[in-house]
Amino acid sequence: MEPLSRITHDPAAMGGRPCIRGMRVTVGTVLGLLAAGDSAERILEAYPYLEAEDIRAALACAAATAEHIETNPDIMGGLPVIKGTRMPVQRAGGSAPG
Repeated sequence: MEPLSRITHDPAAMGGRPCIRGMRVTVGTVLGLLAAGDSAERILEAYPYLEAEDIRAALACAAATAEHIETNPDIMGGLPVIKGTRMPVQRAGGSAPG
């Protein structure tokens, strides 16, 4: 499974921020915990419904955002798209727009 496929976006949930698999856990929450020094194991204990791959997906999303993501309103409904591709961050429910 492509790591970014675990990242969902729903404008009506969590202020439109990227979330993990449609849950009410944002990528920013996971990144903030990691930045504060929490280990992946500790995060998984605190959020037992998350999986290790979700944490890797949050990191992949951050890396893509920092280096390779562009938003183009003409492509994929304005969702973030990996530069040079047409691969969007997934909408909640796991389906890409379109």
